[in-house]
Amino acid sequence: MWVINAYQCDWEWMKEYTDEFVIYDKKEKNVGYNIADYMDWIVKNYDNLPPVVLFGKANMLERHITTEEFDKVV
Repeated sequence: MWVINAYQCDWEWMKEYTDEFVIYDKKEKNVGYNIADYMDWIVKNYDNLPPVVLFGKANMLERHITTEEFDKVV
């Protein structure tokens, strides 16, 4: 399961890796940091957390990590 924080960026690339993801799209209300969205998801899903959750930003590819590097760790 992935929890992706997005603000004015393309997150469609995520579909190449998994169909198990949640997008926190901040285009309606861009307040707080991405960590606030992650904590919100954890609190709302606390009783049903999956064994593994990956948190990330929708613009992480090429801004924070190359696609090649990302592919190695995923």
